[in-house]
Amino acid sequence: GISALAAMLFGLAPAVQAAYSEVAASLGNRGVGAGMRHGQSRTRRLLVVAQVALSLVLLAGAGLFTRTLVNLNAVDPGFRAERLLKFSVVPMMSGYTEERSQTFFRDLRARLAAIPGVESVGAANPGPFTNSESAGSVTVEGYHARPGEDSGASLHAISAGYFKTIGARIVAGRELTDADEQSGQKLVLINEAFAKKYFSGTNPLGRRVAIGGGTPDREVVGVVGDMKRNGLREDAREVLYYPYAQRERGTPMLTYYVRLAGDEGAVTAAIRRVVRDMDPTVPVLELGSVAASIEESMFTARVTAFLAAAFGVLALVLAALGLYGIVAYNVERRRPELGVRMALGDTPSGIIRLVMGDVARMVAFGIAIGLPVALAGARLIESQLFGLTPRDPLALSAAIAVLVAVAAVSGLLPARRAAKVDPIVALRYE
Repeated sequence: GISALAAMLFGLAPAVQAAYSEVAASLGNRGVGAGMRHGQSRTRRLLVVAQVALSLVLLAGAGLFTRTLVNLNAVDPGFRAERLLKFSVVPMMSGYTEERSQTFFRDLRARLAAIPGVESVGAANPGPFTNSESAGSVTVEGYHARPGEDSGASLHAISAGYFKTIGARIVAGRELTDADEQSGQKLVLINEAFAKKYFSGTNPLGRRVAIGGGTPDREVVGVVGDMKRNGLREDAREVLYYPYAQRERGTPMLTYYVRLAGDEGAVTAAIRRVVRDMDPTVPVLELGSVAASIEESMFTARVTAFLAAAFGVLALVLAALGLYGIVAYNVERRRPELGVRMALGDTPSGIIRLVMGDVARMVAFGIAIGLPVALAGARLIESQLFGLTPRDPLALSAAIAVLVAVAAVSGLLPARRAAKVDPIVALRYE
């Protein structure tokens, strides 16, 4: 309905102009442009300029969103997501006590490690890309918080072998082992952001921290590289890792990470079978690859880039059609003039330059109008961008280059046709 209404409205203007055109002027000029006043030609040119300006705005937006998607794909999450499965279990939902849950967690990890095609197994709560987070205050030996400062961190309960399984980078020290879990020692690892904030570049190994207040009683045995938790856009935040068996409020849920050495489908089926054999009332939650979870976290950016590119291409096609139409119309209307020019010695290349000069002026005006609008619009979407500024020169330059190239092709076709005008035929036409 809207399309039909638009066609009627925009078709009405030239119909009214034709109905009230001057008869004498029309009869006195039998060419294609008969009766068309200069103002009508200017209106058509302004519409083409507006199309060019709109195309530039949409193409610039498409470039910004596409570059954002490219930048997100290039982000290192801080671990190896390839060939890594994850799933969660919540034994307490099936009536388990805290003690039975801990036993279930230990037994499940051992059985998972025995599955053919499994390289290693680790567990965490919360783990990366599980859309969950846990945080609390910390007390660090020798660190005195400034008034009003947030002395907290993300608190992640982990199993032995967790960092080896997910492929995280150990910067200093070591990770937790099965012997550490059995000994009950209060050992922790911290990430680089934690070490930078609370230890100010000094060696954190052997220093002590506490979860919450009180005397620091947990020894730092390792420093791990910063990792993305639930999205690739996140900035690094302080994280403290400690044994999940020492979680004071219990561990209602634990996410297992399984590093594959064999077929993913076979291992996935074996994981479900192992949990079912242990207790069929405990469900396996969100079993899938970590790489797929990372891709899912970029869903909005991917859809936005696709839609922006689609609208940009559509606007570009419409601008090309409009530009071609007005140039072809003007060439046909100016056929007698072009014939005279050719008869007086003008060359085909000169005719092409004449026509393309008109195209260049319309495109230049469109860019001059569209560029400030594109820059202003880019500031409105700044929060959706990643790794670039709204004034990104590459995205803007690419948009202008594509627009100029398409406009050149659209104008060159009728320009080459104009260069082939036969002066005798053109003068007889007049």
